[in-house]
Amino acid sequence: MLVKVYGAAVQGIDALQVTIEVLVDNGISFCIVGLPDAAVKESYQRVQSAMKQSSLDFPRRRVVVNMSPADIKKEGAAYDLPIAIGILAADGKLKSDSLGDYMIMGEHYTEPENSSPHYNGDTVTNERLTHYIDVVIEGMKSGRYKYLAHPDMPRADRDGHFVKEYTRLCTFMKENGFPVEVNMLGHATKRNYPCDEFMKIAAKVGNKVIIGCDAHQPSYLSDFAKQNAVRAYADSFGLEIIDTLPGLS
Repeated sequence: MLVKVYGAAVQGIDALQVTIEVLVDNGISFCIVGLPDAAVKESYQRVQSAMKQSSLDFPRRRVVVNMSPADIKKEGAAYDLPIAIGILAADGKLKSDSLGDYMIMGEHYTEPENSSPHYNGDTVTNERLTHYIDVVIEGMKSGRYKYLAHPDMPRADRDGHFVKEYTRLCTFMKENGFPVEVNMLGHATKRNYPCDEFMKIAAKVGNKVIIGCDAHQPSYLSDFAKQNAVRAYADSFGLEIIDTLPGLS
């Protein structure tokens, strides 16, 4: 089965649409074509490992990933997510009807990996926190996104700058119809997110929240104990929980 997924590449200062065609067919092999760099070629190991950790089977069949336009170099690990989604859809494990409506990219960087902190664990400076919020607001303004996963992921000193910048983010999200995610994986594994101080800001601003299931652990969708625990956490701040994304219900 052939499936198309859409991502993006950077050429100069421009973002270009990348079409990722995934074919799962008879045979046993894996190849990526379309001018991928070494990091993209290594996506096989990362995607296979991520699927295993998520209790999903990587197809034991021939998998061909074609990335176009072929003359634009594809760089970095951000293509892992669209490649994984394409493989699941082409293998019949995921509905593909509406994949063409979305641009899918995934990584915890706002710039190339060699010039940007990984926002999953590093403590960022005030300047980096401001930059992070500038970038995600710019992305939301583009109209291409409906969802911001774990917006409170970057670690930062809980000072006046933290309050000011996250108030700016929460205010933008409220005024533009973006719910604040309360992340189940972070809550269940006691990560630095969801962040109590951030949730207090969201409650003060009046944000609505939505319970998010991290892509690393889709099995949490069927774990009612974890769902109830994270809902109780959101309720403790007086936050209104919604169950559907505006415009997608």
